[in-house]
Amino acid sequence: MVFDSPPSKLARGTGPVMTPRPPRQVATPSAMPSMRELSALATNLAMAQTFAAGANQLQRDLCKLLHVTDALCLWIDWPRRTVWNATGQVSGQLSELVTDVAGCGKRETLGSTLLQPIGPRPARAVLALRRPSGSTFDVSELAMIATLAAGIAPALDRLMR
Repeated sequence: MVFDSPPSKLARGTGPVMTPRPPRQVATPSAMPSMRELSALATNLAMAQTFAAGANQLQRDLCKLLHVTDALCLWIDWPRRTVWNATGQVSGQLSELVTDVAGCGKRETLGSTLLQPIGPRPARAVLALRRPSGSTFDVSELAMIATLAAGIAPALDRLMR
């Protein structure tokens, strides 16, 4: 509260008048997805009939839940050392990064982009998530994404067979 003392009131000896201060607007980070939302994401993936359908649904769900601008689910064909997404083969620098991350089993953060292996090393799939330029993933988000990736690995393995 703010003490507001108009001169006329003080002159009469009535004391300060208390007027309420407007509430502060505090910017809070976006809320983490609820367990219900994460379970729905996993259920949608488990119900998919093909890798392409499951990957496309997973990508849409991740963009919505994690407030990322781009999400890609990438699959590695280890015998051929090729990387695929729902629309076809991936080549170049992205393919090299994905195979490195999947091979070592450790996530990689490059600026506002996160590459998260899905499943144990050597992972058969990787999530690539990108935030707007200048944004980063905080520690609690990284932990949640790693847990989610481990949880959806069996459903993705089923779709990759």
